[in-house]
Amino acid sequence: MPPADPDARASWILLLRAHGLGARAESAQATLRDALRKHVREAFAKAGVRPVEYRLWPRDTGFGILVTPQVRPARLLRDFVRSLDDRLRGHNETFRETHHLALCLGLHLGMVSPARDYVASRAVDDLTRLMEASPTGPVSRPSSLVVVLSHDFHDLVTRAECPGVRPGDYVCLDVPAGPEGRPVRSWMAVFTDGRIGHPPWAPAAPSGEPDDAGAQTGSGEPPTEPTEPAGQPVPGISGPLIHHDFLLGDGGQGTVYGVVREIFGLSGPLAYKEYRDGVLRDAEVLQDMVRFIGDLARYEPIDHAFLESRLAWPLRLGHRGGRASGFVMRQVPADYTMRLAPLGVSKQQTLEFLLNPDRYLRRIGLSADNGQRLLLLKDLAGILSALHDHGITVGDLSPKNILFRLDVWPRCFLIDCDSMRFKGRDALPQLETPGWEVPEPRKATPESDAYKLGLVALRLFNRSQEDTDAGPLRSVSAELAELATRSQSGEPGARPTPRAWQAALQRAIEGGKSDSSWIDVDPV
Repeated sequence: MPPADPDARASWILLLRAHGLGARAESAQATLRDALRKHVREAFAKAGVRPVEYRLWPRDTGFGILVTPQVRPARLLRDFVRSLDDRLRGHNETFRETHHLALCLGLHLGMVSPARDYVASRAVDDLTRLMEASPTGPVSRPSSLVVVLSHDFHDLVTRAECPGVRPGDYVCLDVPAGPEGRPVRSWMAVFTDGRIGHPPWAPAAPSGEPDDAGAQTGSGEPPTEPTEPAGQPVPGISGPLIHHDFLLGDGGQGTVYGVVREIFGLSGPLAYKEYRDGVLRDAEVLQDMVRFIGDLARYEPIDHAFLESRLAWPLRLGHRGGRASGFVMRQVPADYTMRLAPLGVSKQQTLEFLLNPDRYLRRIGLSADNGQRLLLLKDLAGILSALHDHGITVGDLSPKNILFRLDVWPRCFLIDCDSMRFKGRDALPQLETPGWEVPEPRKATPESDAYKLGLVALRLFNRSQEDTDAGPLRSVSAELAELATRSQSGEPGARPTPRAWQAALQRAIEGGKSDSSWIDVDPV
């Protein structure tokens, strides 16, 4: 297997092929390309897909499109495809003879490495071969829009019961699109007068494979492995949830994937963390964490709104074979990622970047002055205060688990929330990042969090991964330097609480602004 590309990223892949485009006169080709580009953009807009969420690039017979995995697949197969068909029918009614457009649209998913002028991807090549090998109807007057799905896309979208997508609309075909002409399974449908259905020219479905993929179970779900007992579904859903091509991260405890389908009651880009065998100590704690965030939304909406925007918190528990195996959470917002131009890669923007000299930050394209550092520290103190109020301690509080964003109002975002101690109980073993251990034997307490908050403050203003000199912080605020010094006390009870830090940080922030714009807003 070829080595993984470190800069490759998961994407929905769409290829548009215009029938007979190359045989048209040059002026007609230019006109049709402009019209097709316009139709595609209008269809995306109608489907609610923003321009920043897709990339269009020209191909010999049409266009290729990459769509971010944050866009729900049903929005592509249901909303975008139907909107594109509407525009094509309107186009063809106006230009019946001279500029008629007949399209084949392929949909797939996979890893891509986009450059400025081209896209490098084995998945794009696979979809190209699949479309070339799939029958698209009579040459004399092909249908306006033929849709070809890869088997992976079909499994993840149509069998997952996405609202408005009917598996029975697609006929199953085996076409010679694999290496050395080996058969590859695809799924095809055609739009006729605005209605989707099986292509009349397509051969019968392969033996043993019904046209309606949901007919095997009667529920639209894929058949389960015969050797594995049926597991409990994630609450509110069942069916395919993740795909290995949508890998977001891989660590010692488990693997994180992008969620590729809707989950009832949740919105926004989602991720799923799948634990390695033996990692999850107590699934009931994880389930209680899920219930907690739901109860918080109902009974304490202000706290919920704050914590939801600052935490990658467990939102649903997932099961395999009847055993808890992971959980659904929100994906890290794009504001908390950065692109390292010198290395040509994207990374999560962890706080450890700011524990370096300013010259290093300038080299990687970052800049954070003392005022922004104060705001980040105040936000972190606020997160800890809110968690402690609800009986939750972070435990492994370190710059590796704290993400940050720098804008008008800098903020923090905590990951690995499943390792937090929830009301005195642990879902996972308590660990500490080397260099960030507390001196006492008891871990994951409010006092240990207070110790590490002071350590973050000292190293953040030292611009160092190790130094704990209070001098740089004292030059900003003597009160903060005194709090940081007390936080390192060997007596846990003597350490200042995060709430004490909040008040002192607010004074330091306001004192450093001659035109303070601080405003308190009454809750509703």
